[in-house]
Amino acid sequence: MARIPIDNIAFKCASLHISNIVVYNIEVSLKNSKYYYKLPPKKWLSRIQRNLLVCRKAPWLFEILGAVARKLVRWSDFVKVLQVDQRKYQPLANNLTAQVDDFGYTGNQEVLTFMDYRQGVKDKLYEGTESGDLYARILGELSIFLKNNDVKKVLNFGVCYAHIDAELARKFPNIEFHGVDRSPFTKLLNENEFKDIQNLKFFAEDGYKLLENGGYDMLLHVRTAVVLSKPLVERLYKCAQVSKVKYVVGYEQFGLSYQTTKPYVFSDNDQESVWWRNFMFIHNYPGLLNKQGYKVTSHKFLETRHPTLDYRIFEWFAELK
Repeated sequence: MARIPIDNIAFKCASLHISNIVVYNIEVSLKNSKYYYKLPPKKWLSRIQRNLLVCRKAPWLFEILGAVARKLVRWSDFVKVLQVDQRKYQPLANNLTAQVDDFGYTGNQEVLTFMDYRQGVKDKLYEGTESGDLYARILGELSIFLKNNDVKKVLNFGVCYAHIDAELARKFPNIEFHGVDRSPFTKLLNENEFKDIQNLKFFAEDGYKLLENGGYDMLLHVRTAVVLSKPLVERLYKCAQVSKVKYVVGYEQFGLSYQTTKPYVFSDNDQESVWWRNFMFIHNYPGLLNKQGYKVTSHKFLETRHPTLDYRIFEWFAELK
């Protein structure tokens, strides 16, 4: 990026409003002194003198220019990240790759995310935030649903920090709650955190195989499918259908797609997924569920207090036909 001479721009702008700016030539008096020393080039010195006078006369101008410059730097950084993310993730929305780490949290991110969520819950940092609103909503809606439906075994696909699962397990001791994640450290951390709850178990293995062979009545995923490609979400619902999981409940984020720059339109018919932003995607969940024999029986789009105003949570309850 070419360097923008902000100081020159500032002087030129200010000179439209400020008159009688005098550049003092100190070189003459300096040369008459026995303590003479060599000055910087005249052109450079004159520019500095002028800009200092402008700063004194119109500090507000430099404050405005500084704010504009900072904004431009932020946008420049955003564009660089956007280009990298778009090249990597946009082609993955509807495709699989051979690299497992292309999707979701990788390396130590899963454990760091666990610790972040844990601290947020323990220190009550989520009150008045998207996560706080979401936790309260899920606990309320699932409590009603589990009370009114015959569910004996639930799998949370992508459990991370099992705050919701623990609360529900305490509330429904006759229902078995399982959580699966890729990292064995997440499993160990959850087991240590919730070791007192007998009907809550954790797994670090292939979640698809666990779903197929676990005899579950309900599949739950919360802010998990949003980081998976369409083929992986299709496989998840196919495994649920094959193993006759009766209910699929989801809470997934979405918003204005950086790929299309348009709001996503959901449908009961199959359609393409799109890249949303960063490493996240927007999927047509009703169409994907319908394709595997599930009917969405109720849904709601939730506005949360996320700092990014277009964020929404898609809540749905689906039942095997």
